[in-house]
Amino acid sequence: MSKPLSRQWALLTVTGLTHRQSYRDIFMMTVLVVSSAVLLVIALYYMFGIV
Repeated sequence: MSKPLSRQWALLTVTGLTHRQSYRDIFMMTVLVVSSAVLLVIALYYMFGIV
């Protein structure tokens, strides 16, 4: 089982939601959180100029 999939199952188990009920939660964990982290790293790179 891949890590993103196992995180989704853990999220479903902890929240007690069905897959249908947790589409928004799964989207937040797999897309928005990861995208935000990437944007933060890019911003830090430009701020401090680490090469």
